[in-house]
Amino acid sequence: MYCALRIYSVNKAVVTQLKRYFEKNWGAPFIIAFIFLILFIAADLSFGLFSLAEKISVAAFVALSLGVVLQLICFVKYRDSNTVGEVVS
Repeated sequence: MYCALRIYSVNKAVVTQLKRYFEKNWGAPFIIAFIFLILFIAADLSFGLFSLAEKISVAAFVALSLGVVLQLICFVKYRDSNTVGEVVS
């Protein structure tokens, strides 16, 4: 019982930290999606599915572009709230 409660409290803390991270880094989900899409493209290319890999690569590029733009917006928005040398987490 104690172990189950401990796991629940750890998971709740991790979810809270992730929520805070994604609130200050809007582009992070899109960049993470880009990484997974690139891995999926590599798998498609290894199986010879070139047309599918090409279509997914367009979606990956859009995800990366959107993620970078959103990260830039967040950088400008939260730049003043951070002290010098502090890492956003």
